[in-house]
Amino acid sequence: KGCCASRSASAAAANGSSGHGCPLCPANLCKGLEVQRLQYSNTYEHIVYCGDGANDICPALALTPNDVVLA
Repeated sequence: KGCCASRSASAAAANGSSGHGCPLCPANLCKGLEVQRLQYSNTYEHIVYCGDGANDICPALALTPNDVVLA
């Protein structure tokens, strides 16, 4: 799921990239990974994500059919 699901921190480190290794997000934060953390916490039945720019593509891709993206 999303742009980061197949990348791990160890794979990113092996490739010489910093942090999470997501090609769509800045090095200091992957919003897609944050969305995935919310999903795996099983706290929320649905996620409504509000985005306003290109840096919101990754988290939008991490959403499921049960979730909503507002852009």
